Amino acid sequence: MAARFNPPPGWQVPTGFRPEQGWAPDPSWPPAPPGWEYWVEDAPTTAQPAVAATATATPQRTRSVARTAAAIPLPDGPLGRPPAPPTTSAPTTSAPSSASSSAAPGTRRPSRAQPGRGLIATVALSCLALGVIIGVVASVARASDAAQALTDARSAQAQVAQDRKDLDAERASLAKEKEAVAQREADVTAREQAATQKEAEQTARQQELDTRAARQSTPSPTPGASNPTTDGLTGLQTCGQLRRSGVSTPIAEGDPGYSRALDRDNNGMACE
Repeated sequence: MAARFNPPPGWQVPTGFRPEQGWAPDPSWPPAPPGWEYWVEDAPTTAQPAVAATATATPQRTRSVARTAAAIPLPDGPLGRPPAPPTTSAPTTSAPSSASSSAAPGTRRPSRAQPGRGLIATVALSCLALGVIIGVVASVARASDAAQALTDARSAQAQVAQDRKDLDAERASLAKEKEAVAQREADVTAREQAATQKEAEQTARQQELDTRAARQSTPSPTPGASNPTTDGLTGLQTCGQLRRSGVSTPIAEGDPGYSRALDRDNNGMACE
């Protein structure tokens, strides 16, 4: 009979695997249960006598390890070749197999862990991570949109404030221009008034000149003619004499004491 390697539950080894000298299991594999039998004897494929069947009830001496990271022990006897597949032509092979299984009830190979559970857990974790990533991306996108909207609103407010400043500046400029126009109108009005006053003065001066010219063109009285307006003041020939005599000056034409000789500018007033 050949010794067969009996892997603990959860060890991913192929069927018929036989470890070599110094081989150690993967540290990620679960540890073997306490007292686990790593090597078991396979039943022979040919019919054996009843005595041999009872003799195989005693298991061969095997070794066990407490940690999975240690090397797997090998049996003391020869390993032999791997067991051949069972044949249907020998019906007597069931007796040794049943005897072997009844002789070593603790050496039954346990069922291996189903690999689908780890895959399902991995897929679930991946879906959860994907959902978290999608949520974070959506939150960042919404935050970015809100920040952009806030920036646009601030830009619009700044533009409105700038437009208001421009309008205020234009209004101030128009007000200054209106003040300048009003000042110019006042200056023009003052100039017009000054021109009107000068024109009136020139008109009055022209009238005075015309009056003087008309008086100068009047013929003077003949020598020896009496002055009918002297009234006894004929002997007074100077303005000083007239003043000393009590005549108030200037003397208008037609008043007592008036004389054309004393009216030097011929304006009708003597002793001015």
